[in-house]
Amino acid sequence: MITSRLNRIALVLISLAWACNGYAQLPPDGLYKIPAFAVDSNWTEAAPEGTMAVPFHSLFLEANEREFRVLVDTSAFVPLELELPPRSEQQSEDKQRLLLSLTPEASELLKDFTAERVGESVAIVVDGKVVTRHRVRTVLTSGQLQISWCGPDACEQLRSKLVGNVR
Repeated sequence: MITSRLNRIALVLISLAWACNGYAQLPPDGLYKIPAFAVDSNWTEAAPEGTMAVPFHSLFLEANEREFRVLVDTSAFVPLELELPPRSEQQSEDKQRLLLSLTPEASELLKDFTAERVGESVAIVVDGKVVTRHRVRTVLTSGQLQISWCGPDACEQLRSKLVGNVR
């Protein structure tokens, strides 16, 4: 119970530090709640407070005919702080998945974050762009995430970028 409260406080502090340090233009790499999907790429309305319209990463648009944005809730997120370098695994003949192992601290945040969002949609954001979205079906307690169904080039580019997130 105390650990859960401390993790919630940590989520708030991370979010506040991010906002205070002027990162309003580019969200840090992490897992975010999605309050709305498929915001038109021409969307000019200001995003509601505590949210940001984030584009899908161009490497992951092959199945979509046009670019679109996803509204992410920036009030709380799980930072992609990795314990080990990401590794690729073959998923099908032409698709791979990238396996991510979070640090113990980020794993605890992930557990609390997903416990509060079962049934809701979330996105993994890397370099200020959405690379995957999923629905939380259960509380994630293992500290493991995956970015699935990416082409070899996309997985390799992401893997190279995320190596810098190893703590």
